[in-house]
Amino acid sequence: MSNPTLYCYKNCVNSKLVQIITRFTNTKLEIVNLEKMSKSNLDKLLKRSPTGLFPLLQIGDFFLSGSIAIARFFLERDEAVHEVLVGKDVQRRSSINMWIDFVSTNLWPFYDEIIGQILGKTETHQDLFSLAIGDLMQVLLKINNHLAFRTFVVDYQISFGDLVIATSLYPYFSLVVDEKLRANLPHLVRWYSFISNLKEVSAVIGVPRLCKVTQKPHHVKKETAVHQQQVKVENTQNNEKHAVKDSKKEKKADSKQQQDNKVEAKKEEKPKAEAKPPVTKEPEVKVEKKKNPLDILPPTPLDLDAFKREFLNTTDKKTSLNNLLNNFDAEGWSFWYTYYQKSGDQGKILFRTCNLKSNFLQKLDKFRKYSFSAFGVYGTEPNLDVEGVWMWRGKEIPEEVNFQ
Repeated sequence: MSNPTLYCYKNCVNSKLVQIITRFTNTKLEIVNLEKMSKSNLDKLLKRSPTGLFPLLQIGDFFLSGSIAIARFFLERDEAVHEVLVGKDVQRRSSINMWIDFVSTNLWPFYDEIIGQILGKTETHQDLFSLAIGDLMQVLLKINNHLAFRTFVVDYQISFGDLVIATSLYPYFSLVVDEKLRANLPHLVRWYSFISNLKEVSAVIGVPRLCKVTQKPHHVKKETAVHQQQVKVENTQNNEKHAVKDSKKEKKADSKQQQDNKVEAKKEEKPKAEAKPPVTKEPEVKVEKKKNPLDILPPTPLDLDAFKREFLNTTDKKTSLNNLLNNFDAEGWSFWYTYYQKSGDQGKILFRTCNLKSNFLQKLDKFRKYSFSAFGVYGTEPNLDVEGVWMWRGKEIPEEVNFQ
């Protein structure tokens, strides 16, 4: 039988977990980079994936998708390694599954909002990016507090749960969690350094790298606009070339007809057309662009941009908020509590509810110059709520957020 084959993208974080597990089990794994496959072959392979997703494992006619499922498959095949990383005790296995569930619902959903923006895979939204980092830090603080007096996340030896969390944290520690943020996570940093330096782990992800400064989002919109402009110019040039060719053909076809028309024109004189009175153009009325009512409010001493920079860059959020309240301009600003009214099946699954929150805020992207908000997902599955607090310009509900 041929060696197991893993189909994945080159920088796929989830595939790193599978490769690490095969290091523990000494399994020979062939890795196929999907970027190097043709579109037709990729489409054929995607149809073989039971869930239509990658990474995808193939052993003969057997196909299995999903990093957790594939990693568990290799663990089940090696009883000795399974005994160490998973065990037979029901409580230990349940605790490991608990942390895997925690990661999948609390860490993975931030990947598109944070890492996706940094790598340029998703559109840039600076406010969503900053809010997502704040939410991410709340999750990391929970893990940090759990590890305050522990060497591993479950009992006293390394487990499958440690490896899942470590690989999930790899892109965040490499690109997002800088020195200032890590200062609040001493126990998590200590644990991550230990796990990532294990030979089986470092052989896959390399020497652990901790970022010094949080990477900024890659501005996808600007590049897209430039690309569209280039395509527009190329299309215009092509149209002009076709127009020249068509005009030459039309001239040749009409040359004979024009000569016949000249002969007939000499025989029959056409009556002169009556002069038409000059057309008087009506004066153009310039329509002034309607000003946003928030732009014509009386000046305010509160500098919103300065407060945002201070709040997002400091670890002492309480002091920053106290400074805001002590210098608050009650005539120019107001606070509002917001509760998202759910419909249908909304609010039952955590990662979908987090995406719901992000999409809601994304629709209000143009309103950010007049406001500051703090939103979160609260409760437990399947009873989750999206709530938040707004501070915006003026004392009334602006048109931007009036959905009634």
